Amino acid sequence: MMQEFKGTPGPWVLLEAGDGITKKVPVDRGNTSILTIVEEDGVKFAAVMDGYDAQLIASAHELLEELQEVDKTLCALQGNIADANKSEPRWNGMWDVIQQRRDAIKAVIEATTKQP
Repeated sequence: MMQEFKGTPGPWVLLEAGDGITKKVPVDRGNTSILTIVEEDGVKFAAVMDGYDAQLIASAHELLEELQEVDKTLCALQGNIADANKSEPRWNGMWDVIQQRRDAIKAVIEATTKQP
């Protein structure tokens, strides 16, 4: 059973903000920033307010890499299912199911890797 994410519910979106220089600010559904400004020894910086959100952000690169690997695996599986479907009708429709998942994965990868 998959564990439920305990951080700020998604989807998160990026809003433009700034005083002269536009920055992207991740916000939740209610347009509340998941970041806060903190000051330490006279230096201001952004910090993630929720520990679960911080873990998710820190894991983002690894999650993206794993998602790309899952897509490659599903692509290979699709080829095997196409071959198996010729002799085993029980696989009928599975290629389409996998393609739907691949399309969703590709959309996430594209949204993550496109020019901001």
